[in-house]
Amino acid sequence: MGELLDVQHLLQQNHTLRWDRNFYKSLLERATAREKSLKQEIQQLNARICYLEKRLYGRKSEKKTSK
Repeated sequence: MGELLDVQHLLQQNHTLRWDRNFYKSLLERATAREKSLKQEIQQLNARICYLEKRLYGRKSEKKTSK
């Protein structure tokens, strides 16, 4: 009888560990997708910063004329 309880206990632990594995795998997939999305957003924002800095500090289209 004790052996049957041990097997049942092990099966329950196995079930719990499988559920935990799937849960954490799902969390990892979501976090990885979010990280990828945020990295893309960072690239876009850095490109925008570069563009705006060039507009602000780049060569001026209006040149002063010396008299």
